[in-house]
Amino acid sequence: MTEACPVHPGQVALDSCPKCRAPMCAYCQGEGDLCPSCRARDEGGLVPWEDSSRTWPARFFMTIAAVTKRSGVLFHQLEPGSGGMAVAFTALLHALIALVGLSLITIVTLIIEGLSGGGDERLIWTMLLAMVLGLPTIVVSALVGYSLWAVVHHLAVSVLGGQANLVASLRTTSYASAIGWLWAIVPFVMLVPLAGWVLGACAMIFHVLFITFALISLGVGRLGMRPGPARVAAFVPVALYLLLCLAYFLLVWKFGPTPVDSPDVYY
Repeated sequence: MTEACPVHPGQVALDSCPKCRAPMCAYCQGEGDLCPSCRARDEGGLVPWEDSSRTWPARFFMTIAAVTKRSGVLFHQLEPGSGGMAVAFTALLHALIALVGLSLITIVTLIIEGLSGGGDERLIWTMLLAMVLGLPTIVVSALVGYSLWAVVHHLAVSVLGGQANLVASLRTTSYASAIGWLWAIVPFVMLVPLAGWVLGACAMIFHVLFITFALISLGVGRLGMRPGPARVAAFVPVALYLLLCLAYFLLVWKFGPTPVDSPDVYY
């Protein structure tokens, strides 16, 4: 009787792993000589942030490096782990990014005001208050955004017949957000007229696509999906977000306030 692939349901095993003898289908073979489990052990599906043998600063920067350099392998071979740890990583990352961005805005504003002869004490306190309120707002918004992204991906995987795993989807969106280190550079680039805004928009698009492709790797590797459905499931959150944005702009355009002609006033 023909043996089925244990990783990709519905696929016939064409060969076996030379290391552990597990059945391998065409999708498994397309990723390398070894089966997904052996590749995970050899190539690394363990996220450095969850390696308790290292200090947290080392784990933090090693995770950013691992996600940046080998995202495809990391999420394709993603080992089971803690969703809470992933959320904590995202919170720390975006707190640091927000701190850099808000500090730069504050410093530039105070310098401009000082050179123009302004810069009273009230402005300083206003900028400090903006930092105090802005930091938690940015962190909470990031956590909610990545969590919703993971939930939508989880539902799409369920509908498309994959081995849906909400924790895996959450860990992927959270750890893939490590590419957000680019946003620590964007505030400096935004100071360049016009070109800064263009580069900022490109950074946002790259960020979204990076997480989307990380979810594709997860779908094919750990969720047992074929490449086609895995791509669809990964792009569903992005498509839903764009549709919501389009619906919002249409509602504003259709039902938003319109200028009211005021009577002429003569003095």
